[in-house]
Amino acid sequence: MKAKITNQLLAALSPSNTTYEVNDTELRGFQLRIQPTGTKTFLVAYRLRDGRKNRYVIGRTPPLTPAQARDEAKKVLGDVARGIDPNDDKRQQRREERKPTLEAFIDEHYAPWALAHLGTAEKTLARMRVAFKEHLDKRLDSLTAWQFDKWKSERLKSGLKPTSVNRELASLRSALTKAVEWELIPEHPLRKVKQAKVDEDHRVRFLSDAEETRLREVLDAREANARAARVRHNEWRMQRGHEARPLIAEGEFIDHIRPMILVTINTGLRRGELFKLKRSDIDMEKRMLKVRAAAAKSGKSRFVPLNEEAAAMLARWMDQHPGEDEELVFPGKDGAPLTNVDSAWGSIVKAVKLQDFHWHDMRHHFASRLVMAGVDLNTVRELLGHADLKMTLRYAHLAPEHKAQAVAKLVRAA
Repeated sequence: MKAKITNQLLAALSPSNTTYEVNDTELRGFQLRIQPTGTKTFLVAYRLRDGRKNRYVIGRTPPLTPAQARDEAKKVLGDVARGIDPNDDKRQQRREERKPTLEAFIDEHYAPWALAHLGTAEKTLARMRVAFKEHLDKRLDSLTAWQFDKWKSERLKSGLKPTSVNRELASLRSALTKAVEWELIPEHPLRKVKQAKVDEDHRVRFLSDAEETRLREVLDAREANARAARVRHNEWRMQRGHEARPLIAEGEFIDHIRPMILVTINTGLRRGELFKLKRSDIDMEKRMLKVRAAAAKSGKSRFVPLNEEAAAMLARWMDQHPGEDEELVFPGKDGAPLTNVDSAWGSIVKAVKLQDFHWHDMRHHFASRLVMAGVDLNTVRELLGHADLKMTLRYAHLAPEHKAQAVAKLVRAA
């Protein structure tokens, strides 16, 4: 239908069963669309220089009048004549409106990827949600380096250690790297944010020979005491007419603690990697243990050779507790992964009288012993699963006693 679009025409037009349009007879491309609901919308039809046809929605009437819509149509057609597509701004606006907040990005984009590829995904996601809670409602493309430099200063002033601040920054930095890769943002907002300065005198705690000997003695004594306690408990039960519980045979582990500790100091596995270790990850014939990518902190798989003690511990434990290949080596309740061994470990540390020694320090112990035995740092790096040599230098530097012995060789005999 063709007619001059005026107030009088608007009043005369009635909705039909189908949508129809009126083309203005005075301004080419100016249109009015009437829908079955009675809604009336002004449009501009245009052709770009490359031949593509398109239409631009001016708005509805009311509130727009035909005269106002006609003026807007002239501006739009003027832009088209200059080679400007009037819909570009609207497309950009829609793209901007679709930009997720940091929270939406973490929940909808990053979390599914992280859970599928990172062994520490749950811990990393939880850390980001807590550490950056005041930024969660901000749009991803509005994040700036200044905001996070300010955040870093506030975290340090609150008493948080630089290493902890850097750990939080690293988790967000990795997440936003994915946002750039997935083209959700054009550039990385943390690109210019530097890490907090850390004292280079890194803490690396490992066992002295005397401490390792005491640890092994305590583990043996713990097993012997449990066997003796079972005997005494059975005597008490039988005296009262109760059925005796099965005795713990000599050579049989009382629980998973001893094999887990000895495997750790002989393989350097992280606690999470040990908790997620499956029976199928162990090849006794080749004396090799595989850390799956899904269980590794780095998200990359690696192979760790098993020495005689580690292989013996695993073989004895798995013989004592038969299971399917895909079952965990050290399962928790109902076959689920263990979440911690804090209670048993705390008792052992106390009995051994170890000062400032944590489960993760057994990994330091593994690395330090290798270096003191002359193993090159790159091999140690591969065994530990570090991405670069810097981390290995931190975790596997030589013990002071070992350095002292080296310097002592320079002393000439009298």
